[in-house]
Amino acid sequence: MTVYADVLVSINVLIDYFLLLLTEALLSRKCRVFRRILSAVLCGLGSLYLFLPSLPMIVDLLTRLFFCSLVCLLCFGFHGVWPFLKCTAAYIGINCLFGGVMTLLFTVFKPHGMVFHNGVVYFDISAIEMLAVAAVAYVLLCVGQWLVRRHSPAAKRCLLHLSEDGRSLETRAMVDTGLALIDVYAGRPVVVTDAQTASCVLGDLDKRNPLLLPCRTVTGQELIPAYPVKEAHIGPSGRHPILLAVGKTTLDGDYRAIISPGTWEELQ
Repeated sequence: MTVYADVLVSINVLIDYFLLLLTEALLSRKCRVFRRILSAVLCGLGSLYLFLPSLPMIVDLLTRLFFCSLVCLLCFGFHGVWPFLKCTAAYIGINCLFGGVMTLLFTVFKPHGMVFHNGVVYFDISAIEMLAVAAVAYVLLCVGQWLVRRHSPAAKRCLLHLSEDGRSLETRAMVDTGLALIDVYAGRPVVVTDAQTASCVLGDLDKRNPLLLPCRTVTGQELIPAYPVKEAHIGPSGRHPILLAVGKTTLDGDYRAIISPGTWEELQ
């Protein structure tokens, strides 16, 4: 069967755009649309790998790992080694799942007009059929994201208000069931954010003396700086003093702060 390069690239741009959306949903992150589009275009161009002869297994594996890392770097950016590895692992996992489904489909049903070689899929379909598939895939993706967010406590979002010395900030926060930071000094609720967000409500952080909170990470026990904030609330009545812990990783998704379920209830 004749494989047309333009159709091959177009199909894989479309497929990888949705795979990147699924990766974002899995990580509870939201990337800028133009970065996602550029990454999908890069993946589409990478689908020309189909025309290469089969490579030795180790060379093929290293090539795929490098390409996936490059795509994640373009889409999600680099905000530390651990977040980058997490994004890359999630993207590779979703691609492996998609590749497994395509292998099963190709092996068992052998659909007419389908080519699957070097991990790249090609369908001999018209432009109208491609748009129809895209529409169906988008609807299924939206339904899947809605189901995940509905049943996952960690996917909750809320509007957090912070006030300190005449400065105020309103930002979205994610409720994370894995957040276990506690105020060992006064038992106040703890909110985690990044330095850029913290400076919006606290000003120059270098002019403030932080408290140090013990924090357990994948690399061991660390101390994370935290600053008292006079007032924080989510609901209209739950105004409390808190500790604003400042992490090393920039929060560039659809939220700029992280709170525990207990803090979420207390600040209502």
